[in-house]
Amino acid sequence: MLNKFKRNGLSILIGSTGSVFLIFYLLHEYREYGSMPAVLAELSETNAALLFHIMVLLAPIISIYVAYLFDKRISLQRELTTMLELSQHLNTTLDIRTLMQISIDESVKVSGLGTGAIYLLDGDDMLKLWATTPPLPRDFPEKLRLMPMADHPHIKKAIKSKHHLVMVDTAKTSLTSA
Repeated sequence: MLNKFKRNGLSILIGSTGSVFLIFYLLHEYREYGSMPAVLAELSETNAALLFHIMVLLAPIISIYVAYLFDKRISLQRELTTMLELSQHLNTTLDIRTLMQISIDESVKVSGLGTGAIYLLDGDDMLKLWATTPPLPRDFPEKLRLMPMADHPHIKKAIKSKHHLVMVDTAKTSLTSA
């Protein structure tokens, strides 16, 4: 979280720096020419001056875009690092439960969510909870991992539509008692 705060702060700093340069430049021009109409008249007199003024006006936009690209690069590096770590972890075991646990842990880390779960179909109408973040105890009873899909309409919808399911705020989402 601190890293994200630092990146956002850097983006704001770079964008603000461009804006400050623009303000100082406009103040300088205003002092030199005495009024904004005079500054605008100067802009229209020569192509070179116009080009220079356009570059100065675009400086804040360019600096904000550079900050955005920097932030995006950091985010992509973090995701690639996580994917590399995940592939290294996955190559260390053949145990399906361990593989599922590693997958959900890394997925939660990459997505920035606090929790996650992997359910798989067990037959046509049953679900099996394979892994969660935070993880369930290793000796969690097997019979409690099985549940009828009819009791979980959100999961049923995700399976039928073959699209992932994200509940942004479970406090505001209608959930079943199961």
